[in-house]
Amino acid sequence: IPSKIVFATDNAAGEPGPLREVIGLAKMIDAEVLITHVNLGKESLPSEMFEWYKEKVGEDISYPRKSFHLVKGEELQETLESFVRLKEADMMVMSIKERSFWERVLSKSETKEMAYHPPVPLLAYHLSSFKRENTHQTA
Repeated sequence: IPSKIVFATDNAAGEPGPLREVIGLAKMIDAEVLITHVNLGKESLPSEMFEWYKEKVGEDISYPRKSFHLVKGEELQETLESFVRLKEADMMVMSIKERSFWERVLSKSETKEMAYHPPVPLLAYHLSSFKRENTHQTA
């Protein structure tokens, strides 16, 4: 049973669905959740936006065993693997974004790449399923 879960996100826009699911799992097994964003070189998330994300999540999701981490690196997979080892995490969760046809053709899926050789068990959530779920709830 995992005691530390790394939730890797680049979803600072705040789709809380996958994180809510991870927190629900963590509550059942009394695990710590490390909410982690990796800043990659020039594609970095401004620290102010990450602070806003932390506040928003803190207001929306109550769980005392969650923490936030803004990690810098050059390559996502290598940086996440190092972070998982450093924090001695037992599980990692990533979100899969819906990508356009051209994005699928021209760029690789980071989650798919990580799934080939994960440092710990990997759980992947597809964000589009949460968007559909939220659409049905409001209709």
